[in-house]
Amino acid sequence: ELATTPARRGEIWMDIARAEDRRGDHQAAIAALDKAAENDQSGARTQQVRLLRSSGQPEKALAIVRAELATDPPIDRRIVEPVQEMRFQ
Repeated sequence: ELATTPARRGEIWMDIARAEDRRGDHQAAIAALDKAAENDQSGARTQQVRLLRSSGQPEKALAIVRAELATDPPIDRRIVEPVQEMRFQ
């Protein structure tokens, strides 16, 4: 099946990220989540932040949270991301 829409490509990248995370390759999972986010996949940035924090990269995680908040995200993301940002302070 060809990934003809951004939504489908985002789903595929999320699947790849989950597989890489299960394998223990956090960097590959983070990269796949970046591609998922580029395709507007809901939850990709939240999962990316989680992986960055758990792999000892809190500065990168915080930068993603702040960048997302600066884009005036939809209300469903405004609830989760400010809470994540507060955890860094």
